[in-house]
Amino acid sequence: MTEKELRRALLGLDSARLATTVPDARDITRKVLERDRRRVRRLTVLTIALWATAAAGIVLSLFALLAFHPAKPSSMRDDEKGRVTATERDRIDEVHWMVMEKTTAVVAISVAVLALAALGTVFLVFASRTATIRQVNATLVEISEQLKRLQQDGPS
Repeated sequence: MTEKELRRALLGLDSARLATTVPDARDITRKVLERDRRRVRRLTVLTIALWATAAAGIVLSLFALLAFHPAKPSSMRDDEKGRVTATERDRIDEVHWMVMEKTTAVVAISVAVLALAALGTVFLVFASRTATIRQVNATLVEISEQLKRLQQDGPS
């Protein structure tokens, strides 16, 4: 019996076939369950990293907008009063538009990362659910085998 068939047997609770065809079923079961644990851990780490990256991008964008955006109206007032030269005004405009472009790019990337984080969360839920079902089914197979042994030994 291959590992794929064992997974199907664990999901379907096919304990009779599992017990009769695979003498080392416990080893294979343990390997499958350990691989499920590793998969859930990896997905958890990846999902948390994606959510943190997206949140950091949004916070960075908000900080940039709040920190640099007020410079534009004050520079416009200074320009009206004649305090700012044309080169300074051009430099301020250049910095302002550069910040806006970079902030827009970071927001767009953060939205994409948020979508990936949401997708990762869905995959994590399904992987966790599958691992839990396999774990429960493996435990039920063990309990079934123990009950069969108890019935064969007879009541004591």
